[in-house]
Amino acid sequence: MSDRASQSQPARREPREQTAARSAAPPVATPPDIPLGTPAPPVPVGIPVPPGAIEPPDASEIEHGAGRLVFGMAPWMRQSASGLISLAFHAALVTGLGLWAYGFRGAPTPGGEEVMIAELPMIELDDETPELQPEADSGQQPAEMELAEIAPLSISDAGQLELVDVAASLGVGGQGAINSGSIAEAGMAAQASFMGLQATGQRFCIIADCSGSMKGGKIDFVKSEVLRTIGGLSGGTRFQICFFNSRELPFPQEGWRRPVEEIGALRNWVNQVIQANGGTEPAGAFRFAFALRPRPDAIFFMTDGKFGADVVGVISGLNAEGRTVPVHTITFVDRSAEAMMRRIAQESGGRYRHVAGF
Repeated sequence: MSDRASQSQPARREPREQTAARSAAPPVATPPDIPLGTPAPPVPVGIPVPPGAIEPPDASEIEHGAGRLVFGMAPWMRQSASGLISLAFHAALVTGLGLWAYGFRGAPTPGGEEVMIAELPMIELDDETPELQPEADSGQQPAEMELAEIAPLSISDAGQLELVDVAASLGVGGQGAINSGSIAEAGMAAQASFMGLQATGQRFCIIADCSGSMKGGKIDFVKSEVLRTIGGLSGGTRFQICFFNSRELPFPQEGWRRPVEEIGALRNWVNQVIQANGGTEPAGAFRFAFALRPRPDAIFFMTDGKFGADVVGVISGLNAEGRTVPVHTITFVDRSAEAMMRRIAQESGGRYRHVAGF
């Protein structure tokens, strides 16, 4: 039915003017397909461009517009440009923060920062400063200092050997020798105690009576006192023993002996050799004691009987040959020699004591 309708309707005709224009227009040429990547043909130089055609930009216009073609660059060029822009931005930000902090803190003055220190009190010294007044005399001389105030001090054997050897090799005597006074002042003094008397120093010699009048319990008591005294000495001290009757009876080991090392040998000698017999002649024992080098720092001298009056002069003469050695004297049971014993102690700077029994 539709075919019939279409055949029954007459065909529409175009206006005559449109048909004439279509027939007069030249046919449009379709450009051939150009493969991708084919370079454009060069524009001939010197050929005039037809009117209405688009002219290509010259080199100066390309350079001027290069900065505006960022988004037309290759990907690696866009990434480099964005990195440079980020770096410049952060550098500017850090610089700005630094300048802000610097301005907030304030620049230091050319001379440095000023620091305030507490002022020190001013002390003026003038002639009106009061002089120190000595304390009132207590009546006690340095030489009379109580022995209890001086604490014993142990000296190493090596150091003591060095002192003894040097003094002995130089042969120094008198005031130049090492003595008990210099040792006590230097704080190196030790103490020794014999039959109730005390002495200060480093070298001690005991002169003890073993005459016939000492038989029985008296000689035993004196022997025990000798061993007790030497056994109580500190390691840095030295000792020597000399008994006497009609003659001197010195300890067989010559020179100054160490108490710790020699106490055994001394005990054997005292108990086995020393016997109470003979007369009372102490002069030889004092010659033995004053011949020791260095000289003793103190001598203990005990007897139970009277001896010749010339002994006092002998002791005084020996003591005058060098540094004075204090002699501490003891009368035992018998007081017959008390006057001479007191004189010996007084002339030498020692002390006297009487022991009535045992």
